[in-house]
Amino acid sequence: MTWNTALSRLVVEKSCDAVAQWDQECRLIYANPAFAKRMGRGVDSLLGKTMRELGQPEHVATLWSKKLQVVLETAQPIEHAFVFATPTGDGLYQSCLVPDLAADGTVAHVLTIDREITSCKKAGQKAAALKERLQATLDSSLYVVQGFEAVRDEQGKIVDFTWVMLNRKGIEQNGDVLGKSLLRRNPGVIETGLFNLFVQVTETGAPIEREQYYRHEQFNGWFHQIVAKMGDGFIMNTKDITEQKKTAHSLQENRELLKATIDSSADMIQVFKAVRNEEGEIVDFVWILNNLASEKVYGDVIGKSLLALNPGVVQEGIFDTFKRVVQTGQSDKSERHYVHEQFKGWYYQSTVKLDDGVATTTTDISKLKKAEKENLQLTLKQQKKLLIAVLGAQEIERRRISESLHNGVAQLLYAAKLQVDDAAKDIPAENVQKLNKLLTEAIHETRRVSHELALFMLKDLGAEQAILEMCRRFECESLRLECQVAKLDLTLEPYQELALYRISQELINNIIRHSKATEAKLLLYQEGELIHLKVRDNGIGMNESSSKHRGIGLRSIKDTVKLLNGTFDIAKSPTGAGTQVTIAIPIEQGKIKCLVPD
Repeated sequence: MTWNTALSRLVVEKSCDAVAQWDQECRLIYANPAFAKRMGRGVDSLLGKTMRELGQPEHVATLWSKKLQVVLETAQPIEHAFVFATPTGDGLYQSCLVPDLAADGTVAHVLTIDREITSCKKAGQKAAALKERLQATLDSSLYVVQGFEAVRDEQGKIVDFTWVMLNRKGIEQNGDVLGKSLLRRNPGVIETGLFNLFVQVTETGAPIEREQYYRHEQFNGWFHQIVAKMGDGFIMNTKDITEQKKTAHSLQENRELLKATIDSSADMIQVFKAVRNEEGEIVDFVWILNNLASEKVYGDVIGKSLLALNPGVVQEGIFDTFKRVVQTGQSDKSERHYVHEQFKGWYYQSTVKLDDGVATTTTDISKLKKAEKENLQLTLKQQKKLLIAVLGAQEIERRRISESLHNGVAQLLYAAKLQVDDAAKDIPAENVQKLNKLLTEAIHETRRVSHELALFMLKDLGAEQAILEMCRRFECESLRLECQVAKLDLTLEPYQELALYRISQELINNIIRHSKATEAKLLLYQEGELIHLKVRDNGIGMNESSSKHRGIGLRSIKDTVKLLNGTFDIAKSPTGAGTQVTIAIPIEQGKIKCLVPD
């Protein structure tokens, strides 16, 4: 190898690139220190060897020899990238093969200069991989991602932008626009002010996020945009939010409609959210919604405590109802008498679960309750008048019959008895005795019936003693009749005493006439604000035959009890045989009790 100058040789010897010279048989005839270092051997041990003899793989050595032959034959330099095996591992090299010409112009040798490009290759691969990942990331975005570079005039003023980057959604939206003008493709950015916005971001570097309505070119809708500076330009993320805007608008309209609907209600409509402690227990509720009717009562209470403003809900059980509805999901409908805080009256409240809270609708029914009470009182007064009229009519009829029996039938029987006494001398004594006995019994029975009809005992003794006396008279050899009448805590009105007496009388008459009982018991007592009358026997019970006979009497009793606002029940006797009739009549201060509370 010849060198033009000593300086050239020095440069080659000190070079970091591997420099070698090959003869026409592709054997190494010169190697600088960098080449020897790459091979991990001394220079003398390398000279005279081919690439194969230097230990390179067959495919590397073969390709190397072919490249050398091309230079030897063509006398033209070429470049060749190849993998070279070294003691420290394979490396990637870029080789320049240069012909070394002889005096006759033929190629005497081939000079090779090899530069390792492994790190560059790796860096390039890494950059490519990063680029692929970046593109994949951008393509996976729900936004349209676009990058723009500023176009400036001679004075440096931005007059346009060109596309320099697009993700997949951007290509779907705009097509192939890389390198193309923004203003030519989308002139609407001038009218909407977007162009000035893009210039502002590029010049100031301050990012901007906004929602923009755009109805130019192929667009007609709402878009969410994030614009940030990128080099001498900007990058923009754009998402179509038209559907969200429509949904939000529809939701707002629905909310306004709902608000108008609940505000139009005369009832109080409220929504509460549960307040829980660390253990998850509900300890309070707070208001999160009030309609107009509720606001008139409470004012602005959104976010405030239910227990702080209405502690009475604990005493009345409303707080426990709210908790139960939240915990079980089962709705509740209740009428409540509430006399706490600013409320005093009757309320109907419907409560349903709503998320972790309740929604309630409360109706003031105080006027309705008052009207019901007044109507019931009016009805009861009418019933009382009707009952008094019925009982009065019955007593007038009974008195007439009583007088007829006493003044008519009894006198006739007595006269008949006198006639029998006068004719006794002409009639056998035995027959006279029988006639006198029959007449005496008839006279006594007539007087008894007359007394029962005329109610002398009730007037003289009162209901309790009159009923006891009646039981004593009804008792006979065939029927053991036990009567227990407790002293009442109040004084009854005459019509009530009369009704109780006649009911008791009719029940005992039914037993005597139809039940074939040998034992019977009558109980009359007061329990709280109810008077109870119980009559039972050990007779044949309520079979079809007895029902026909008792029908009129029982129907009359039921009608009377109904007019007294009481209850009537007939069932099998608890002793197992016979029948028991149970009657309960509400009494208060000597009057029929009103069942509607104040």
